[in-house]
Amino acid sequence: MINSSVSTAVFDSLTEELEVKGMLSLRVAGACMDPLILDNSLLHIIRSECCMVGDILVYSCPHQNKLIVHRYLGRVRGQGRWKYLLMPDNAERPDILVDPKNVLGKVCQIDNQHFDISLNQRVSSSVRYICVVLKISVQKLARMFSSQ
Repeated sequence: MINSSVSTAVFDSLTEELEVKGMLSLRVAGACMDPLILDNSLLHIIRSECCMVGDILVYSCPHQNKLIVHRYLGRVRGQGRWKYLLMPDNAERPDILVDPKNVLGKVCQIDNQHFDISLNQRVSSSVRYICVVLKISVQKLARMFSSQ
């Protein structure tokens, strides 16, 4: 989570600043992405039109007025539209589905150090994605059969 409350106006302002400058720096509060991103780390964010499984994204959570920093697992069809499935590294369950328009950008540096997502992290994220999607599918099937 980022160290400040974020209204829609603030999110729009940050998005505009990111597009003008090409990079934005924000400080993190919390430990949900330990050990990769520690509490009080300085993140550098870039705007990116595409995400790869395992990327670290910063998104606006409208229900909490916060910016959240979590790992991208993949896309899921939700409420008739494609949404992003994001999950903190230190959690058992994913976040709510995130509309791509709520994504501010992708983390490219942590504490002024460039980093790349390793193949191991990308594969691990893919496995987590498959597990979550299978669980959701099984729950839907169970509801369908129990209502008959």
